[in-house]
Amino acid sequence: QSSVRIYVLNVMLVKMFDGNYGEMISSNTSYKETGIIVVGGYGLPKEAEYYSITNSGITYSCDIEDETVLRIFITENPNDINGAPEMFNDKNENIG
Repeated sequence: QSSVRIYVLNVMLVKMFDGNYGEMISSNTSYKETGIIVVGGYGLPKEAEYYSITNSGITYSCDIEDETVLRIFITENPNDINGAPEMFNDKNENIG
């Protein structure tokens, strides 16, 4: 069972990073009673300080370090796993 989860995660990561330099994207899947959201990006704009993603009415905000993000969110709701990440600068302005 754990090898299936690792395989699914690997497929998600390859799909996410294939040709998406400079972009922040997310991908999601579910496994049994768990939702999985993977947020990633590399070569992000230097002015990007943090990003946020909203899922099931909850907003998560995380720092962007070295122009790179890879974060995995595990939720208890496998049916509502969506949300697009948005990047912000140090003035809290949405930059994408």
